[in-house]
Amino acid sequence: MRGAISVSVTPVILGDESLAAKLAWSLFIRFGLRSNVFDRMQKLSHRILPFISFQALAESRRDRFTLMSLDRFCTELGDSIYILIPTTKEYKAFIDRNIEKLENKFIIMSPAQILERKELFPLRPTLRKDI
Repeated sequence: MRGAISVSVTPVILGDESLAAKLAWSLFIRFGLRSNVFDRMQKLSHRILPFISFQALAESRRDRFTLMSLDRFCTELGDSIYILIPTTKEYKAFIDRNIEKLENKFIIMSPAQILERKELFPLRPTLRKDI
């Protein structure tokens, strides 16, 4: 197909691994997306889940380390539409404090916002029959 644009959608989930795993499973079932979970801890079981890629964060509570990790992840992965989803109050506060730095790379959504959607991108090109 000439002129087609192919861009991947990458969910980036911040927070509690049990909540993140449930959300990642829902995103996998609903949209077929593999999620990237960022947190400070990792359960052994998440190493074998096909719908999660776990990214460990530094133990520091400083925002700049989390921002650096997210930036490095986006740089390494390349062109994609990144959806940033916080699952805890701590990560929601992190996003609120750093909204200016995150808005240019991420679409920021709550778990409820993304799960209530039937499609991630409802606007699809349609074929005109009169052409």
